Amino acid sequence: MEIEPLKILLRFDRWATDRIIESCRKLTDSELDRQFPIGIGSLRATLAHIAGGMDWWIDHCEQRSLREYDTRVGSLDEIYARFVGAWTELETILSVSNQVRLDEIIIDSFDNPEFGKGTLRFRRSAVLLHIFNHGTHHRVQCLNIFRQLGMTSIPDIDLIDSHQELER
Repeated sequence: MEIEPLKILLRFDRWATDRIIESCRKLTDSELDRQFPIGIGSLRATLAHIAGGMDWWIDHCEQRSLREYDTRVGSLDEIYARFVGAWTELETILSVSNQVRLDEIIIDSFDNPEFGKGTLRFRRSAVLLHIFNHGTHHRVQCLNIFRQLGMTSIPDIDLIDSHQELER
């Protein structure tokens, strides 16, 4: 995995999430917290889940002590601040990465009630790709919730659109 596609994905992740957050700012707290039978359930909880997952996987990527998986559901500003912190960390990771570092194997041994006991091995590049893929998965769920709320102005968040806009 080369570094440039990861940088493109990081820019896309921020661009797409910014559009989701902008759309969420047009909604009431009641709409942000309304439960739907998809994914995490509500827009606010979904955004908190994405941010918490980013922190957790960044810790794996850096092979440091894992922060507690934090899915606090705060204000949009609080959740967005967590995104900004994660994007800043990812920018730093990518700025100091080279091919050897991206190919390094990260070993995750776990023992917890939900998943049992085991050991997983990932390339650092796969962990980074997972962070971006996970965000995309849940942002699409947000689009679905927007539709179910009856929003008429739903953002387009395709990677190629971000590339066109950001490369101008």
